[in-house]
Amino acid sequence: MSRIRKSAAMRKNKKTDDAVELIDRWFSDLPGWSQMVTEEELKGRIGQLAYDLREEAGLTHEELAVKVSVGPEVIRSLEEADYDTAPFEVLLRICRVLRKNIQINCSGEGAGASCDIFLLSA
Repeated sequence: MSRIRKSAAMRKNKKTDDAVELIDRWFSDLPGWSQMVTEEELKGRIGQLAYDLREEAGLTHEELAVKVSVGPEVIRSLEEADYDTAPFEVLLRICRVLRKNIQINCSGEGAGASCDIFLLSA
């Protein structure tokens, strides 16, 4: 479970300088907060995996973009988790051209929702 989802009762009275925890304290009661946090965590995982795959292949953003038929800004945005489009399509195209296998596991709803992405060994 992410560090954002610690027990609300335990942390409300504790002093902290952890920015993530403070933000969660302030906004966790807002409707849709947990879902938004889950989505942002997933975007971060997707971006990190895309970056790791590109670096492992020794490719620049431009070289990988040509291989997957997208612009280099799409690769950059994916790696920086700064996009509003469907990231899975681009990630799957990256995996296909680099001959890598991934597994995506999603479960739960609301605050209990989670998604994990695993790079499978060949």
